[in-house]
Amino acid sequence: GRDWEAGDRDDDIVCSHVWDWLRGATNPQPGNQVESLEELTRRLSDEDEMGRYDAAYRLGRMGEEGVSTLTAALRAESEDRLAANLERSHTNPVQLDAAYGLTTAGSAAIPTLTNLLEDESWGLRASAADTLGDMGHVAAPAGGALARVLDDESAWVRRNAVEALGNIGPLATAAAPALSECLSDHDVTVRHNAALALAKMGAGDTSLLQQASADEDHYVRELAGYALSRQRS
Repeated sequence: GRDWEAGDRDDDIVCSHVWDWLRGATNPQPGNQVESLEELTRRLSDEDEMGRYDAAYRLGRMGEEGVSTLTAALRAESEDRLAANLERSHTNPVQLDAAYGLTTAGSAAIPTLTNLLEDESWGLRASAADTLGDMGHVAAPAGGALARVLDDESAWVRRNAVEALGNIGPLATAAAPALSECLSDHDVTVRHNAALALAKMGAGDTSLLQQASADEDHYVRELAGYALSRQRS
């Protein structure tokens, strides 16, 4: 294969974003902007799925200006698509097109996403947590805000926030005590994500992890045991 650098194929916007993510870039490469904000905003409603994705990624590369447009689009999508997404049991109902662009925006989107964690709409709270999780360690500044929603009334918010903290990894170790409490959540996916997050961090309350090692769910038991083993090593 050939050597590839971000920006040598500006039309290949998805590959450029993946490259940024793999190399741990905090901010996206700006690229060549050939379409106006108005045109990209219009394309967010394109009937063609890939056209919508392309517009979202390009808006994400515009920084704060694009974040504002994407946030409005995310709110509209949540209102229009959440109910239908909930009927699709195989997917996260808050995986919305505009979220791809916000992930691409990186650190420029973190203040907005942190604010959305407190939105009155559980769908937007859950989507914000999911998007921060997709950023990985770049979202470390939002670790405290994510920890504060671990007791949210919505299981989807808790599930996504726990997963996001796990994806941030050791940079979010301050949230380990709150994550440990999630090991007893009534939602099995929250417990699963909490055990996995603590395993990634090599942290967590030992007694609570030991209790989770006897969880009724096989995956929670195994992940809790792995998290314990990481602390002993």
